[in-house]
Amino acid sequence: MQFKINPYIGEKYHISNIKILVVGESHYAQDLKQFENVEVLRNITINTVEKYLKNEWTIKYFERIETFLNKFASIHSFNEISFINFYEKVIQEGKTIDGTRDLGNSPLEFLNKLDYLKPDVIIVFSAKVYEQLPDSKTMKNITIQQNKKYISGEAIYDQWKRGGQKINHWDLFVNDKLVPVFKFNHLTGYPGYYDLLDNFENNSLEVKKKWNELFK
Repeated sequence: MQFKINPYIGEKYHISNIKILVVGESHYAQDLKQFENVEVLRNITINTVEKYLKNEWTIKYFERIETFLNKFASIHSFNEISFINFYEKVIQEGKTIDGTRDLGNSPLEFLNKLDYLKPDVIIVFSAKVYEQLPDSKTMKNITIQQNKKYISGEAIYDQWKRGGQKINHWDLFVNDKLVPVFKFNHLTGYPGYYDLLDNFENNSLEVKKKWNELFK
């Protein structure tokens, strides 16, 4: 199946005990003109992850995703997961994505990718993406196709200190399947990576309890 931007699917994803979909924000590049080519744009996620796995590119964000998943889910490589960026466009390096202006058709594309990838769990590393995902707050950005059913449960959250990052969990019911969703801040933002690694050790967190039900 072809999308505007195809997902990266690890070679072990479909044989994993738990199929994990990791969701980031968007791609960034200096030269945006190359992405006027439909095929170059379509394969940007796949090409980016493959260059990282071949050690052709150093991508700290990917390294941090792998470290987090290794520590808390016994996942060692992108080969074991699927990965997408939520926003269906490439942003000029040095700029930041506008969560509303750059939204486009991303929410519906996200749901279409869920239908295709059929994940058992979704892990989102972006507070900005969280605001656009179907959850207990809103479905206003989604155009539902008649033969599909998307229902979301009430979100729970933890925040370990005033001003610290807020982590969230909720369930998304997609075509007769309950899919747990976990949201963390972007791993390069504040409070981000080290804050999360230190505090997600706490098994008394309500979100962590839900996590441990999956990743025992």
